[in-house]
Amino acid sequence: MFRQQSEKLKILRLVRLYEPLLTKLITNLERNHFTSNKGTIAISAEDLGVTIST
Repeated sequence: MFRQQSEKLKILRLVRLYEPLLTKLITNLERNHFTSNKGTIAISAEDLGVTIST
């Protein structure tokens, strides 16, 4: 029982963490703001307003 609740909390935390990013992604897709190449949808980090550093 405790383990099940712990897993649910982990999932909820992940959802909250990624919600803004997913919302932006979906909004961009709805606006057709993506590049299509042979049926593959490619979205750059820039489209999402995300900076990726290595």
